[in-house]
Amino acid sequence: MEIKNIEPSAITDFENELQLENVKYLTLCTEEGIIAYLAGISSEVDNEINVHYGFVNDFNEPVAKQMYELFMTHNISEDITFNPESDAEEKFIESL
Repeated sequence: MEIKNIEPSAITDFENELQLENVKYLTLCTEEGIIAYLAGISSEVDNEINVHYGFVNDFNEPVAKQMYELFMTHNISEDITFNPESDAEEKFIESL
């Protein structure tokens, strides 16, 4: 398993595969393909990004934590708003 930040110039290569648009920051977890991502997507609100996880299978807290720690090393200047997609993800985000 590998977790890595994606360079801004390479993000568009992944947007179609992940069915996302307007991604500014992206962290992937791969193991013979993408198994999870953490994406920061441009918001309609100035100076804000919407952040959410995507897992191929169920939400995995240890992987989510590793992805979050690496994601936060991006040079993020915008305010971050998390948009959890599951109860497990919401509980994890509240624990941060």
